[in-house]
Formats: sequence, C-alpha cells, structure tokens
Amino acid sequence: MSKRDVCSKYKDKLRKMKQLAYCFGGKEVEKFYDYAGPRYKRDQLSLFRYDRFRPGYDINLKNIFLSCNGRLNDIFEGIAETNIDGNELNEQITRLEHFAYIKCFTETPTNNLMWAHYADNYSGLCFEYDLSLLKEDNECIRRMMPVIYSKKRSGGMEICDMADSANDIIDEDWITDSNGFFYVKANHWRYEKEWRCVFLKNEIEKQTNNIESIDMEFDCVKTIYLGPRATKENIKKICNTIGEYKKEQGREIDVKQIVLNSNTYDLEIQ
Repeated sequence: MSKRDVCSKYKDKLRKMKQLAYCFGGKEVEKFYDYAGPRYKRDQLSLFRYDRFRPGYDINLKNIFLSCNGRLNDIFEGIAETNIDGNELNEQITRLEHFAYIKCFTETPTNNLMWAHYADNYSGLCFEYDLSLLKEDNECIRRMMPVIYSKKRSGGMEICDMADSANDIIDEDWITDSNGFFYVKANHWRYEKEWRCVFLKNEIEKQTNNIESIDMEFDCVKTIYLGPRATKENIKKICNTIGEYKKEQGREIDVKQIVLNSNTYDLEIQ
C-alpha cells in the first residue's frame, strides 16, 4: 500500500473521528483537530511503541500482542458516564475487564515519560512501525485511530448495559458502537500522544479460542531505538534477532541509539 493510499484512508477516518469528538462539545473537537489534523496532512506515517526487556522476552518483529482493557494501566478504559458509584461501579468495571483487546502506540521515540513509564526506566527499546508497509486489508491498520483526550467521560451507553451485552455487540460501525469509548481517555494521559487499535471480545472470539494470547499480523517494523540504559546483552540480542529477520524476510531494520542532549533535558537519536 502506497503512502498516498494510507494518507487517503486516514483522512476518511478523521472525518469519522469528528463525529465521536462532537460528543464532547466544540472545544474538544478543536483540541482534537489541533492534535490529529497535522498528522494526517504531513508525510509521516510512522507510529512508535515502547517496551521493556523481560526474562525470556521473545522479540517479535512480525506480530503485535493485544492486551485486554482490564490489564491496561488506566482504570477508566472504556468507561462511559454512569449513575452508579462505589462498590457497584467497581463490580461493573470488573465485568468489563475482557470487553476489548487493544494495542497502543505513540507519535515519537524521544518522549522522556514514555521511556520512564513503558521502557523500564530508559533501559528498554522502542519500535518504529511504518504503516505504509502493511497490506490494505490489515485488521490493525483498519482500526488505528488517535485517542481523544477529554475532561469528561463520554455518555450514551450505561456501563451495566455494556457489561450485559458484551457478547452480543455487532461491530459494523465502531463510531456508533461501544468500542468508540475505548478511543477516549482523560486529559492526564495527553502526554502519551496515543494511537491505538481496538478489537471487541466477540470479534476476537471469532478468530481464536485462546483469548489470553492474541497476536495480530503487523510486519512493518522500520527502526528499533535502544534506550540510554540498554545493556550490552540486550543490544546483542536485538542485533541477532534483526539479522535472523533479514535472512528470512529480506528486509533491513535499522537500529539507533537514544542519547541524552548535552545541554537540555531532551533526548536525541544517534
């Protein structure tokens, strides 16, 4: 798929996102366009994902792993406005823990807070994904959208109804369906500049019986950025994995080092 085709697809998606943003009033629509608009216009089709090295960590360059909403670090994931509170609200949130499966990305590989929070205090790595390398029918790119940040939660669907209908939702148009709620987060998270793809539980169950381990094809890694504190052992592991990938797929993946700026608190790419 060419970069022009990808840009065209995302411009269409931006118009759909406008419908969702209007749920939060004119100011939120303006904020959304300030955030997402320029990205659709410029020739910038890469997204980034921070990660950490773990014991037995298998670096997968062709697939991404989806996490259920109940395992993400935002307790308000997908939770709309509601009239219930206290223990009852906590019970309903628990019922929705496996309602959606999500993969999160961001816009830059040089975000200090992202390196600290998601890449093991700067000792991890960051993947750059070039979306133009994906096929047009890739399920993840079809659902990839920027997150809307808002002061208030969205309305229109009571949490109890979401929980009750978790297995009956037909996702023909996510703008009018419940998975739209998973593209909205509180303003506190704005620093993440997040993009994400969202799959509902009933969609996942049509594809696999093992909802605890869900891999989706996403073979478009362009560059791997190493944290300033990455160990020699992990750097060697990355280089070996990339070498094996090149032999198998015949495509180069660059490796770059993140370093500290000499005078400011900024991070730089070496």
